[in-house]
Amino acid sequence: MWLGYALIAAGFQALPATSAEGAIYVLETMRIAHVDLLIIDPDLPGSRHLREWLARSGPFKLITIGTPEPAAEAMIERPARGAPPSPRDYVDTVRRVIDNGGQ
Repeated sequence: MWLGYALIAAGFQALPATSAEGAIYVLETMRIAHVDLLIIDPDLPGSRHLREWLARSGPFKLITIGTPEPAAEAMIERPARGAPPSPRDYVDTVRRVIDNGGQ
């Protein structure tokens, strides 16, 4: 959830969720019609279902956490256990992906 809060502090509209099912619930409850960017651990249960569900409303950019994937514009590393994450690199990656597709 810290990443969602860091993105909000950086001026993005973020909807943090701790599960794929929770993300769908939040999006449906808030009646969000389209998502520009999904940041997800592809090993998370239900992540494929969430991505397919989101694709129905149009294309979106993808950043994966911890596991590279061909469909992703970028991958971010999971913070080391016990080490407080420094949000700057993560926020910079999100900006880069949104601005120019991760290049």
